Amino acid sequence: MAVLISSYSESLQNNFTQLGSGGYTDAGNSFTGNGGTLDSAKFFVRKSGSPTGNATARVFAVTGTPGTNATPTGSALATSDNFDVSTLTTSYALITFTFSGANRITLTNATAYFVVITFTGGGGSNWVEPGSGNTSLPVGQNSARNFGGWIASTAVAWCYYVYSASSGPANLKSYNTNLLANIKSINTNLLANIKSLDTNV
Repeated sequence: MAVLISSYSESLQNNFTQLGSGGYTDAGNSFTGNGGTLDSAKFFVRKSGSPTGNATARVFAVTGTPGTNATPTGSALATSDNFDVSTLTTSYALITFTFSGANRITLTNATAYFVVITFTGGGGSNWVEPGSGNTSLPVGQNSARNFGGWIASTAVAWCYYVYSASSGPANLKSYNTNLLANIKSINTNLLANIKSLDTNV
């Protein structure tokens, strides 16, 4: 089961932005890595008109200060599998973007990242519209949109979830090794105490 790293609930959605050719192409939020492997992201999305093409979620490194003026920087560190925007409806829904292969990067613990939804097609009256909100904003985070350049904001957040992969066999093996070591230590101490009691008797 995937582990939730960070989110801004769709229950707080009261606005949106339009993504597509001739407008904003990316929108998203900063978050802090948990040391896990990037698994997936969700955005709360609908369509306007009849956009075609693919949307993706992307993860970036950060420049600036999260919670103040952070924005994505450089090339994307990870890009999700494509999502066909023609399958969207005009009603909002949480859309899952899955990261696979080399895009399942390690998110360094306590390091800031940005996750954004990206759509560069459409335009005119054909848009992808991620939902956003301006209440109960995440502490220590901020959002950004891309319109030929990144624009940071502390007044709005896009509704999103970002997940790392669940604990795998390596973590389980480490846990079992530590457990066995602790049991061995307990048994050794217990035998020593019993021996001490026998001696005293």
